[in-house]
Amino acid sequence: MIVGVDGTVFVDKLTGIGRYCYELLIEWAKLSPEKTFYIYTPFALSVTFDNKNIIVKKDSFFSKGNRFNRVKKLIWMHFLLPIYLKKDDVDIFWSGNGIVPFFKTTKLMITIHDFVYKLFPETMHPMSYYNRKFFQAIAINKSDIIFSNSQSTANELKIYYNREVDDVIRPSISNIFKQKEQNEIKNVINKYHLPDKYNLIVATFEPRKNLELFISIYIDILSKNIDLSPLVLVGKSGWKDSSINELIKKGIKLNYILETGYIDYDDLPSLYSGADTFFMPSLYEGFGIPILEARRCGTSVICSNVPAMQEAGGENCIYHIPTKEGIENALNSLANKEINFINDYANDFKETWKTGALKVNTLANSLK
Repeated sequence: MIVGVDGTVFVDKLTGIGRYCYELLIEWAKLSPEKTFYIYTPFALSVTFDNKNIIVKKDSFFSKGNRFNRVKKLIWMHFLLPIYLKKDDVDIFWSGNGIVPFFKTTKLMITIHDFVYKLFPETMHPMSYYNRKFFQAIAINKSDIIFSNSQSTANELKIYYNREVDDVIRPSISNIFKQKEQNEIKNVINKYHLPDKYNLIVATFEPRKNLELFISIYIDILSKNIDLSPLVLVGKSGWKDSSINELIKKGIKLNYILETGYIDYDDLPSLYSGADTFFMPSLYEGFGIPILEARRCGTSVICSNVPAMQEAGGENCIYHIPTKEGIENALNSLANKEINFINDYANDFKETWKTGALKVNTLANSLK
C-alpha cells in the first residue's frame, strides 16, 4: 500500500498539530514496513525522517522564499497535489491537518483537531478562517475515514456536520517527558537565564491562547505585592500578537515576566520539572498536549475548563473559567496557598504513539 501524507504540517517548527502528525507517522511507518509513505510538500520541511519507507517529495515548482505565500499553498493543495497522487498510484492520502484536495483522485483520510473556526473565528487569521470554513466542510464530506484527536472534537463534529468519527486517537507524548533530576533542571535554567522559582506557560502567542488577558491579570496581581513567582513564557509569535508583546515588554521591565522564545525540544522536560505551576488559560483547544507534558513531569497544572483540555488534564488539574474573574480567582487562590495539588504524573493516561499508530493502520487497511 502506498500512503500519501500532507507534509505542510512539517514545514514550520513543530508545535501541536505538527508534533502530533510527526510522532504518529513515525510509529505508523515502523509498524508497517510493507507500506511506502510519500510525504508531499510544496516547501522544505523543518524535520527529517529516518524511516526507510518514508520518502519526501518536495515540489520543485516552489522556492523557499515562497513558503509563506498562502495563495500558492492553496494552488498546490487543490490543483497540483491531486495530479501527483494519481501519478504515483497512491492508495490513500492522509491529511493530518484536516484539509484535502478539492479534486479527489484517491481515497482520503483526515484528522480533525478542532473547530476554532466555528467557535472562536475572531481569534483566527482571516485567510485561515475562510480556508477552514470552506475547505474543512469539503474535506469532511469527501473523506472516506475521519479520526479526531479528542472525544470533545468528535462530539463537535457530530454537532456541526452530523458525522461520526471512525475513531478517536488522542495525542501521546515523547518518553523524554518525565520528572528530571535537579542537576538537569539547573542546567536548563542557567541556559535560559531563569530564576530558581518560576511559573510557566508554553504556547504560541495568538488570541485563542488568551495570553493578553492572563498576562495583564498576572502583572496586576504582582504589582500589589502578592506572592507569585515570575512568569516564564516559552513559545513563538503567532498572529495579532502586538498587544500581547507590549504587555510582555511591560512585564519584563517590572521583572514579573521572562521570555525565552522557541526553545530546544529536549529542554522542555527540565523546564516543566523546574516550574512551580504550569498555566494554560486558552479560550479553546482541540486537546492540550502541553498539559499532558507538564503532568508527566510532575508539575502542578492550572488551566481553562475547556472540555478537550479536561481530557488532557484528568481529575487532578485545577480548572477555571477562561474569563477575567475565573483567572483572578485561580491566581489569588494559588498565591494564598488555598490549592492542594495532587501530582499524578498522568498515570491515568494510557495512550501511546504506538497504540495510536495501530488504530491508524487498522483504519487505513479497512480501505483496501
